[in-house]
Amino acid sequence: MKRIWIPAVALLGLLLASPLSAQTSLEIDCQPLVVYDISGHGIAGPIHQHLAVYSDGLTTISSLVLADSSADLTWVSPDRVYQLVEALSALGAFGLPDRWESVADMPATTVTVFEDNGANARHNTFSFFDTGGPRDPYRNVVATLESYIDEAFPAGP
Repeated sequence: MKRIWIPAVALLGLLLASPLSAQTSLEIDCQPLVVYDISGHGIAGPIHQHLAVYSDGLTTISSLVLADSSADLTWVSPDRVYQLVEALSALGAFGLPDRWESVADMPATTVTVFEDNGANARHNTFSFFDTGGPRDPYRNVVATLESYIDEAFPAGP
């Protein structure tokens, strides 16, 4: 298994080059609003993907499929992040329950959404193995997240 190590100096450089450095106060508006994980074993072996989308536009992704691993980060506009959260909300993501139907050789998908509204913000985490037909809300949530990934990482994660 390959490990990706990012030295602390490189992380400091990323922070200095980020929109965070343009802020004049000590307040940092960087809260996770969407977390999307796919993890488990498929027929061919281990699968893991992790996406985190933050309120300031920071978007990180990492994946491991079989023996290949990768990680990347980018910034999108905070408005785009809030559009994503609104789209997920419209699909019912703040109310979807876990759906644990038995499916062989399928990794589990877990989605967590947060509303950026202080201490009383809505949030929800739900997990499932498989999506249903075209009107299935779980399928639509996954399609929205995968579309966001394609937009944020046009060259691929």
